[in-house]
Amino acid sequence: MAEKLKILYIIEAAGGGAGRHVCDLAQALAEKGHSIHVIYSPNRGDPVIKQQIHDLKNIAFKSISIMRNITPLDAIALKEITKYIKENGPFDLIHGHGSKGGVLGAAAGRLSRTPTFYTPHAFATNNASFSIVAKHFFKWIIRVAATQCEKIICVSDYEKEHGKSFVGIAPEKLVVIHNGIEPYKKTRAEARKDLGIGPDDFCIGCVAMFYEYKGVDVLIPALAEARHYAPQAKLVIAGDGPAKNKLHNKAKTAGLHNKIQWLGAVKGQDVMPAFDVMSMPSRSESFPYVLLEALEAGVPVIASNVGGTSEIIQDGVNGILVAPERPDEITAALHRIIDNRKMLATLARNAKESSKRFQLESMVTQTLSLYHKHLKR
Repeated sequence: MAEKLKILYIIEAAGGGAGRHVCDLAQALAEKGHSIHVIYSPNRGDPVIKQQIHDLKNIAFKSISIMRNITPLDAIALKEITKYIKENGPFDLIHGHGSKGGVLGAAAGRLSRTPTFYTPHAFATNNASFSIVAKHFFKWIIRVAATQCEKIICVSDYEKEHGKSFVGIAPEKLVVIHNGIEPYKKTRAEARKDLGIGPDDFCIGCVAMFYEYKGVDVLIPALAEARHYAPQAKLVIAGDGPAKNKLHNKAKTAGLHNKIQWLGAVKGQDVMPAFDVMSMPSRSESFPYVLLEALEAGVPVIASNVGGTSEIIQDGVNGILVAPERPDEITAALHRIIDNRKMLATLARNAKESSKRFQLESMVTQTLSLYHKHLKR
């Protein structure tokens, strides 16, 4: 039997896919008998993930202020992290998540002589909003941090290729382990009842954090057009974030605000089974959990073909891929699905079948195997 490990996870953004990944991985490993500690920042994230962190069982967690951007305060955060390691270690390994968690984890690992792993969850250099100068600055920082890590665990082949070709990380440092989720407990009937959606209603849904890169603003005009030929369709948007007011104002301008059921921040798995189709209009992604949640619920997806999306969604098989920033393509895809219920049923059946490739147990097993493999050297 493999030895039990003492692991420290570090994450800055306590929200979204990265936060979900850390919570799921930490809890699964704790249930296997490993000693798990989590350092997270309270500064950024969604309330659902923050609550999930506090609900973790048999796991020690510590809140340390870590800023998203590079700042002199990073020195204070690193000091706090190394202090925690000194007081609670030694650890068998440190695993940093996200850009800041990865860089601080690598630095803390170097200072404490602890083996370190790093999962970017989309390299900072892949952020479309950054200037070329900023991207090259982050590239240098990430490349230096990577030299201190045993492995860089990418969540998609796309991310691995970016790390190799743009960031310049040695190929042998990079490995891919796809995200995975647990089977759903909530049924379609239960989810629809909770949302007040009838069994025969056609429901178009979106679950996203309200950040610019999530592209929910692109979806709103597409929904406005879709209502012209499907006026009875139920529209549901779940999420919260800094772009909330902008999105609500855009919906009002489009005459949609009172037609959309705004749910706020909720767990995707609680509402996803209620949808007939789910839209992910993102401008950039790595390997989004929301797509895995849709597949698990047997819900076809209309998704922007960005990042690792095409590793999950096969165009015309379990969903429809569209170009980013193209509400007209989203509208056309919705039209195809609404007009062809046979196609919808086929996509839904294939979606559920393809979810078998992305199970939590597989993600956990592969990650643990990688830890043991490199700690034995």
